[in-house]
Amino acid sequence: MEWRDHSGVELDLNLFVVRGCQFGGPIAIVEDENKVPRTQEFFLRIFTPSGKLLSSVPWRVSGRLAGLGWTNDEHLVAVLSTAEVKVCLLRHVFFFSFANFHFCDFCLLIAAV
Repeated sequence: MEWRDHSGVELDLNLFVVRGCQFGGPIAIVEDENKVPRTQEFFLRIFTPSGKLLSSVPWRVSGRLAGLGWTNDEHLVAVLSTAEVKVCLLRHVFFFSFANFHFCDFCLLIAAV
């Protein structure tokens, strides 16, 4: 199966953090900062299980990605190294974030994602 971005360029999934939602739901990918230099703008891309691109939004974050996962309600949760949490609501591609954690809460949140 070929995975392509909005301009039709084939994506090498080995260079991405890939997380699939439960029960055959959407698949989220974002460039892996450990494998891709931050010389270009990163994007959060959401695909159907068959590889059709649903959305692509610029990945503008202040920290490194510490954890990425889906909730039961199909919200994508990203935990950053700065203890910031970003939540993407699938149908609206809307981000909201909060960062009011103590260190122990942050470790538990990363383990949960």
